[in-house]
Amino acid sequence: MRTGRQTLHEINGAIAEARSKLDETAALAGRLSDERAALERQRLQAVAVIARNRLDLLQSGDAG
Repeated sequence: MRTGRQTLHEINGAIAEARSKLDETAALAGRLSDERAALERQRLQAVAVIARNRLDLLQSGDAG
């Protein structure tokens, strides 16, 4: 039979493990958010390059 102390120890261990997993998940979410923002910046830079090239073609009359 378990004592109250053993049960409390198990509960505290489970809480500590859950907190650790929560911290890991929060850190991962932060890293993914940063990565998403970097990818969005790259996408916007690519769109700007395409827009400049298209504008140059239109201005030169080579757009077809």
